[in-house]
Amino acid sequence: MSNKVPIFITGAGAPGIAGTIFSIKNNPDNIDFKIVTTDFKDTNVGKYLSESFYKVPSPENEDYIPVLKRIINKEKVRVILPQTTR
Repeated sequence: MSNKVPIFITGAGAPGIAGTIFSIKNNPDNIDFKIVTTDFKDTNVGKYLSESFYKVPSPENEDYIPVLKRIINKEKVRVILPQTTR
C-alpha cells in the first residue's frame, strides 16, 4: 500500500503546469504526493510529469464533471487542484 497522497490536477496542458507539478513534488513538508492529471488533449507536458493521466471530455461537455468524479473516486483523491483555465 502506497503512503502517497493522491492529488488531482485538472488541465495538464495549462500554462504553468510544469512549475505547479515541480512545486508539489518539492514541497517544504516533504509530503509524497501521487500526481493524477487530466486534460481533454493527450499531448501535453503534464501527462509526462504525473504518475497517472486521464484524457477527459472538454469542460463544456456535459460528461466532464461525471468523468472527473469517477477518476477522483478511482484514484482515492484527497486533494483537488483545478488548473483548467476555462
